[in-house]
Amino acid sequence: MPEYHQNDYDVQVERVEIVWYSKSFARDVKLGYVFYNRTQKVFNGSAYLLVNISTDVTGVAEFFKFASNEYREFPMRVGANLCHEYANNNFKAREILKNISNVKPCPAPKGYYYVGNLVLDYSRFPPYIPRGRYKAVGKLYHNSEFVGEAHAYFAVVDKPLKWW
Repeated sequence: MPEYHQNDYDVQVERVEIVWYSKSFARDVKLGYVFYNRTQKVFNGSAYLLVNISTDVTGVAEFFKFASNEYREFPMRVGANLCHEYANNNFKAREILKNISNVKPCPAPKGYYYVGNLVLDYSRFPPYIPRGRYKAVGKLYHNSEFVGEAHAYFAVVDKPLKWW
């Protein structure tokens, strides 16, 4: 797959939150979008897994666009086996997580896992996404059992004009 680079929009993250997670699957689950320094914000997340993870871990992301004062379905839904994506280094997941987390490839034993100071490169996101405010709903499944849900709120805005 050839690499591409979009430069027609920026993504401004408003907030991220854990909505629900199975207390029998994990404990102390945290997710945040916080200031790293005065100008840079980063994603941080951690969890203590109470079960051993098999290779059947699926993630599903659904998107909603803010219109008429509410979030309405947006025709974009993505699902993938996260262990398969990590093993194949799709989206450069291993390279990105190598220095900022202790995530192990699947299968993974129970224990404490974290991702700290993650900065996303939005220039690798799909081109031509309509401008506006969005909500992304991420759901996690282990062996086809629903184990957690997180929401992310963000805006897709035009890049500022360059005046030189």
